[in-house]
Amino acid sequence: MELVKTLDRATAPTVKGHRYNKAFQQGLWDGREHMVKRQRDGAFTIPVGLLPDLLALADEREIEYDIDDERRQPSSSIITDWHPEWKLRPYQIESVNAAISGDGLLSGKGLLRLPTRSGKTVIAAGVIDRLKVKTLFLVQSEMLLSQTIELFRTVLRVPIGKVGAGSWEVEDVTVASCQTLTRRASTDEVKELIHGSDLVIFDECHHLEGKRWRELLESCDSPYKLGLSATIYFDEDGETPRGSIWMKAATGGVLYSMEPSDLIRMGYLIKPLIKLYRIGGNVQASDYQEAYQLGVVEHAERNYMVCEKAKQAVDQGLSTLVVASRLDHVSILKDGLEGAGLSVDVIVGATTSEERRRAVSNYASGQTQVLLGTVFGEGVDI
Repeated sequence: MELVKTLDRATAPTVKGHRYNKAFQQGLWDGREHMVKRQRDGAFTIPVGLLPDLLALADEREIEYDIDDERRQPSSSIITDWHPEWKLRPYQIESVNAAISGDGLLSGKGLLRLPTRSGKTVIAAGVIDRLKVKTLFLVQSEMLLSQTIELFRTVLRVPIGKVGAGSWEVEDVTVASCQTLTRRASTDEVKELIHGSDLVIFDECHHLEGKRWRELLESCDSPYKLGLSATIYFDEDGETPRGSIWMKAATGGVLYSMEPSDLIRMGYLIKPLIKLYRIGGNVQASDYQEAYQLGVVEHAERNYMVCEKAKQAVDQGLSTLVVASRLDHVSILKDGLEGAGLSVDVIVGATTSEERRRAVSNYASGQTQVLLGTVFGEGVDI
């Protein structure tokens, strides 16, 4: 019992933002995510990703134990045909090796923390090519859905299934939208897809915080699970996002990690130059929403400066992307950019797949000077 209590204390990190939770404010919750659960028969369970923590704790206390591993073993075998002209970079090879190493096998794989533009999707393809088992690759947006499918088809040269954006096509390697799976989580087809996959890969996994998604994540019994993220982190002394907490619980700890500065030093990334511009004027508002509306969305001086800076960048021959968070702001900025004489394409959540492809193609070829929208999050390749 004392070992269980110690394990609970060691594996219950403080949740980021817990102070704003009513249960914490009322003293009904300690602000920690407890993952050691007691069952009706008196036994205790922990998520498979915490197995290394349990074994390390037992070794530290010199407790003898036997392991009866009843986890499902891989039951599938697929054929891939890696493109001979597609060569992995040295650190990408190291990442693949780390993912399929003995350390990863202990808990059913783990997490790879790699910067944006490091080629996480290509690394995932490398893992699939090495393991050669039925795979489910989960993405966070429709743009990432089509983007990932295209890359997998090019590199692995096998049929790639698509689940999301109105499609339900399952193959030996299937790319699926997290939103589609959570909406249909209780259906037999979702359960069959998840439990029929021996390798599940979670892209940008730090976003997976919702309760419905967490339940789906916990129910996944795939022998191999791998999380990919640029920003997942664990703070033992501070607060940790719930998405990070549960990804470690489901897959295990970080197996390989790199910083953007590492890729800059290697010559794979360009060092970013960030400039801040002061905006004049005062905004009187009663809450954050009103302040954002007046100080950002409807702030005439600020919007004028955004459009002027975009015009200057285009005049210098630079490809220019303008990102907003609200549709009404996109509309205002589009009018301003076009008023400055620039050609603009817009991509928002409601933009169809065909319209997105056309907009990105026009932008990449230079036919469109500015790309504007709300959906350019992590992993989107333009």
